[in-house]
Amino acid sequence: MSLSERHQFHLHPVMLFVTQDIETAASPSLVIARYNALWLEFSHVVRQTGMAMCYTYGYYVLYLFLMLTVSLYGLLSNLTKGFQMSHVYLVGDSLITGTELYVICDCANSVTREVSAMGQSDSNCNGSFGK
Repeated sequence: MSLSERHQFHLHPVMLFVTQDIETAASPSLVIARYNALWLEFSHVVRQTGMAMCYTYGYYVLYLFLMLTVSLYGLLSNLTKGFQMSHVYLVGDSLITGTELYVICDCANSVTREVSAMGQSDSNCNGSFGK
């Protein structure tokens, strides 16, 4: 019984294809080298996508912060003139922008804590943490 037959219910379909490809190949090292190149290319694409998302959210957070600052400045500088309809728009804009900024920063903080906890538990399991 081959490896792919023993584990066919436990392996992902792509992994099943890879193991079948390795078992039927004349030179398994060439198959592994081909998949290694594919994996490196996939890793590069994922890293580039992450960098693009980083810059996108970075500029979006900067935009929200500047929009919140300008809205609050406009609201506070015009309060001495009495109630105007523009105050309602500025208050609404400030609330929406502030809420968006809070949600994005809170989600980023929770993801950072989760990744940090995962990294600490991985390094503790390896025994390399603190040595």
